[in-house]
Amino acid sequence: MTLTPDGEALYAQLSVLIPRLEAALWPGPADDAFRVGFAWGFPSPWPQVVIARFEAETGMTVSVRRHDAKLAGVDRGQADVAVLRGRVSVPSDMRSVTLLHERRIVAVSTRSELAGREEISWTEITDHRLVLNEVSGTTNLDEWPADRRPEVAVTCRNFDEWLEAVAANKGLGVVPEFVGRQHIHAFVSFLEIPDAPRVPLQLVYPRHGGHPKVARFVEMAQEAVRGEA
Repeated sequence: MTLTPDGEALYAQLSVLIPRLEAALWPGPADDAFRVGFAWGFPSPWPQVVIARFEAETGMTVSVRRHDAKLAGVDRGQADVAVLRGRVSVPSDMRSVTLLHERRIVAVSTRSELAGREEISWTEITDHRLVLNEVSGTTNLDEWPADRRPEVAVTCRNFDEWLEAVAANKGLGVVPEFVGRQHIHAFVSFLEIPDAPRVPLQLVYPRHGGHPKVARFVEMAQEAVRGEA
């Protein structure tokens, strides 16, 4: 059975509302946490500043939760807001707010012929094989011209698999710059890509039926990011 477009829209809305309705009808253990979802690589330092301010102002606890999914659980009612990277296809019942754009780098195995270099051009990447995180990654083949795209060596379903595939020299990977600072691996080196298109970082949350404090959290995030600029 295939849903009509209206049916798909209704399903997307109910996937957010039903978990909240169930929580109200059958509360179970008390959990008043404001849930921030992410798929991998929780950023810093602005989220930590925002969380501290939000908790102080609202008296609520913020719970950071990882979900290996494209929308990090926000579309399933598992998060009140999601921190997402890349060009994310957001359902019509979700709102997306872009906070900033991150530089990109290339990750290569220390056994790769590229390991001794400091940088690589965006076009030159097409001469090498790629490792892609097909669930929550930030790199898409259509970012290169149709007649010159890199070959895909391995596809993965999460960041950890992606990192180990790169370390094993299956191919190179393209990621936001912060990965080189936060995710150190003994068998992975990082190269700059001066001319790479930047990666958007955004907050995604329900347009209707979401947490009553989500707008305030987003507002604080925007203020924190502007303060870093």
